[in-house]
Amino acid sequence: LAPRGGGGGGGGSGSGSGSGGGGLDPKMLMGIAMQDADIAAAMRHPKVKPLLGSLMADPALMTNPQGAMKVFLGRLKESAGDEEAAELMALAKKLGPKLMMVMAQAQAE
Repeated sequence: LAPRGGGGGGGGSGSGSGSGGGGLDPKMLMGIAMQDADIAAAMRHPKVKPLLGSLMADPALMTNPQGAMKVFLGRLKESAGDEEAAELMALAKKLGPKLMMVMAQAQAE
C-alpha cells in the first residue's frame, strides 16, 4: 500500500473535516473491503490492484465517494487493453456498488 506515504496527520485535516466525519484510515477501509470475496479477487488483478489501492487512499473518497468512483472507473478503463476491456469493465460494474457499501460501512464504524 505505497500510496499511504503522505498520510501522517494530513488525512484527518483539510478535506476530511468538510464531511463532518473526519478522515477514514485507508488501512481500515482496505480491511473492510478485503472481507468481500469479489474485492479481494480484484486486488489480485495486476491492473486493478494499484488503482484500487490508490482509490482507498484518496481523501476525495471520503468527501465525494461517487466522484472518486468515477475517477477509479475512468482510470480502469484507460488501463485496459483491447483484450482486457470487457473483463475489466464487467469487474468494475461488480465492484462499484460493493465499494460504495464498504464506504457506508466504514463511515458507520
